Amino acid sequence: MGRRLNNRQSSALSEEAWVNLMPLIDVVFVVLVMFIVIAPMLDVDQVDLAQGTTEIKQQNLSQDLSIHVRADNSIWLNKKQVSVDDLLNTLTYIHNQNPASSLQLYHDRKAMFGTYQTIRSVSQKAGFEHIDVVLKPD
Repeated sequence: MGRRLNNRQSSALSEEAWVNLMPLIDVVFVVLVMFIVIAPMLDVDQVDLAQGTTEIKQQNLSQDLSIHVRADNSIWLNKKQVSVDDLLNTLTYIHNQNPASSLQLYHDRKAMFGTYQTIRSVSQKAGFEHIDVVLKPD
C-alpha cells in the first residue's frame, strides 16, 4: 500500500523546500540605493534645441552615407545609382574629406550575397573600417 511519512521525514522535506530570500532582497536594496545616490552625479549632455537641431541635421547629412542594394543587385549611393568603380572613387573621396563619416548598408533579401562582399571590400579599400548593416523587418 502507500508509504506514510512520519513527522520527522515530513518536517525534513518542508525545510529543504524553503528558500531564504532575505540576502537577495538586501542586495537589490543596496543596488537601488546606489543608483539613487549616483544618478544626480552623472553628467548629462544638454542640447540647446533652438540652435542644436539644425547643426545636428547638417552633421548627419555630411557624415552618414547610405548604400542601397536592390533586388536586381544595383547599387545606390545616397539615392543615386553607381557602378562598383564609381563607388570606390566616391567613397575614397568622401573618406578623405570626412574620415568620421559612416556607411549604412541596406541590402535587399533577394540580392546576391556577392554584392554585399563587393561593397564591403570596396569600402575597406576606400578606408572605411566597418559598415552598419541595417535590417528591415518583414
